[in-house]
Amino acid sequence: MRRARAMVLVAASVAFLGAAVASPAEEVDVAKYLEQFQGLLKEILQINIRAKVLSSGEQLLWEAKKQAYTVPGLEVEVRIPSENLVILAYFTPVRLKDGRILLQVHAEVWAPSMPREAGRARYTTTINYIPAELGDKIRFYPLGEFPALSARGNLDANLCNLELEIQIVPYAPK
Repeated sequence: MRRARAMVLVAASVAFLGAAVASPAEEVDVAKYLEQFQGLLKEILQINIRAKVLSSGEQLLWEAKKQAYTVPGLEVEVRIPSENLVILAYFTPVRLKDGRILLQVHAEVWAPSMPREAGRARYTTTINYIPAELGDKIRFYPLGEFPALSARGNLDANLCNLELEIQIVPYAPK
């Protein structure tokens, strides 16, 4: 949230400073710059991410929620650390001509390896392009199944799924 507000303040400052230093003799059209500022606000997108680890029986084992802000065409990086997983995701929304969004998701995940390789991490990276409407909930499975961890952190024979639920909505200033 702070990043989005900072981005908005920088854009507004540049617009107003540009107008102010244009020429002391010229009259500044404040309404014009306020209109441009409102146009910038309309372009900001909020990305809501919910990362979940589900057992093979669909029981929720772990979850984390994050929010990020960006504008179409600008990549945003989100780190989702947990005790046994590290998720690094890069989201780049692109606005299509029909008003929909094409979301590029690049996920990097470090997860426990199979039991025969205890102590080692499995690294997986995926890139997907997902068309969606603003407000749609997108479910993305960057890992497939991977070994579960017991309460002590030992690898379990059961398998789990990592699910990223992504929702892109227009930024709404509070």
